[in-house]
Amino acid sequence: MGLNSRDPVALYNMSWLAFDLGLHDESLRLQDLSLSIDPLNPDAWQNGGIIQYLMGNLDAGEQALRRSLQISPDFSGSHWYLGQIRLLRGDTPGALREMQTEARTTQDFGLALVYHALGRRAESDAALGRAVQMYGDSAPTNVAIVYAFRGQRDEAFKWLGKAVDEHDLLIGHKFRDEPKLKPLRSDPRYKALLRKMNLPDH
Repeated sequence: MGLNSRDPVALYNMSWLAFDLGLHDESLRLQDLSLSIDPLNPDAWQNGGIIQYLMGNLDAGEQALRRSLQISPDFSGSHWYLGQIRLLRGDTPGALREMQTEARTTQDFGLALVYHALGRRAESDAALGRAVQMYGDSAPTNVAIVYAFRGQRDEAFKWLGKAVDEHDLLIGHKFRDEPKLKPLRSDPRYKALLRKMNLPDH
C-alpha cells in the first residue's frame, strides 16, 4: 500500500488499528517504533499512554502521559486519562486534581466521574449535564462511560447505541477494553452491540 514505515504519524495510527483488531503486542511495537523516530511528539506519547491504560498497564500508562505533559504542558486529554488512572487506584483526591487541570472539552466528563466517586451526586449531575449539552453529540462514548461508572446501565446503553450509530471514533478503541464499561459486558445488550459493529461477541 506504499506506506512509509518511517512516518511516525502513520505508525501511531497503525498502532491504533492494531489495537482495535485485538493485536495488542503489535500495537505496542508500532507505538514504540513511532516514538523512536519522533520522541518529542506529545500526541504519540499520549496515544501510547491511552493504549497502556486500556490494557490495564497503569504504571506504564501514567509514565507515557506524564511524558506527554512534560513535552507540552497544556496538551489536551492527558490529565483526563491520568485522572482515570488515579480513580482506578482509588486516589479520588488525586483524580480530582487531574480533572480540574484538564481542558474544557473533557473536564466536565472527568468531574462527573470523580464527584460520583466522592459521593457528591449533585455536582456529578451538574458536570454531566454540562458535558452532555456541550459535547454529547460529538463524544457519546464518553457520556456512556460516565453513566456506566455511575451504575446507570440503561442510560449507558442508550449512549453506546448512539455512539455506534454515529460512528464515534472513540467507540472502536474503548468498547471492548475501557475498564469503566466492564460492568456492562455481561448484559445481552453488550453482545448485541458487538454484533452490530461486526465484532465477535465472545
